[in-house]
Amino acid sequence: MDNYNNSNMGDNNQNVHEGQYNAQGQYNAQGQNYAQSQNFGQPPVQQVKNPFAIHLVFSIIEIITCLLFGILSLVFTIQGNNLFKQNRIEEAKGKYKVSTIMLIIGLVLTIITVVLSAMFFGAVMAYLENEDQYETTYDDDYYDDTEDTEDAEDEDFEDDELNTNAASSYDSSMAAGMIENFNTKSATYGYSQYTDDSTESTILSSGADAYGVTTDADGNTMQVIIGNEDIIEQYAQTFYSQYDLTDQEDGIYFGEYAGLYVSMCYTDNALIVGMKNTDDSSVMVDFDDQIIDVITSL
Repeated sequence: MDNYNNSNMGDNNQNVHEGQYNAQGQYNAQGQNYAQSQNFGQPPVQQVKNPFAIHLVFSIIEIITCLLFGILSLVFTIQGNNLFKQNRIEEAKGKYKVSTIMLIIGLVLTIITVVLSAMFFGAVMAYLENEDQYETTYDDDYYDDTEDTEDAEDEDFEDDELNTNAASSYDSSMAAGMIENFNTKSATYGYSQYTDDSTESTILSSGADAYGVTTDADGNTMQVIIGNEDIIEQYAQTFYSQYDLTDQEDGIYFGEYAGLYVSMCYTDNALIVGMKNTDDSSVMVDFDDQIIDVITSL
């Protein structure tokens, strides 16, 4: 009897012990499963996208606008794509970063080039437009000012014309005798007759009655034109402009041309232009007096 009871008690104790062990084991297993299900301290893994496509598109566009940096960007883009396929993500990111830098540099250079080209093109167009406008304005002003200048010069010439009262008695038959007088008078100042057929032909063909020129030993010259009042005035205006003369207001126009002193004096029917190689003011005054003396002897 006692043995039976002891046996039953041992079995019960064993069962109770096993029951507690199993219950505790089941609790512990559930706790572990709960902890594992929470996964504390481990963030969820995010999948990294490959930016190959966008880099490829921009690289191709940049090849068109900035060849060098477009090619460099394309090379680094391809390298980044190959590393990405090998799951070497960090290295791939580095290549894509360099590709982006190449794209930015190329873009900046393209913008600078476009701006500078636009500025240069604008400057060229403005220059050409100003040139056309200047030429048009110059031509218009030239013809307008020429008429005004001729009127002003007419008045100056009339005021400073050396009056010898020869106009009322002059005719073309007197031209040859006036040339002889010119040669004779200029000879008193050391000038001798000189022949210039080309100039004489040109002047006579323009309507003048006679032309003569004398020169001294130093190459200084006096030229005379004989003709009616209109011809003389025409040549006076021509020489006045050609030699850039100044009105001295005593019958003499003077200036400097090609390093020579120029003196001009005219009457109704004769004009003398003298050229002398000097920069001495006293010599210039003497030369002016000689020009007046010669023309009044005609």
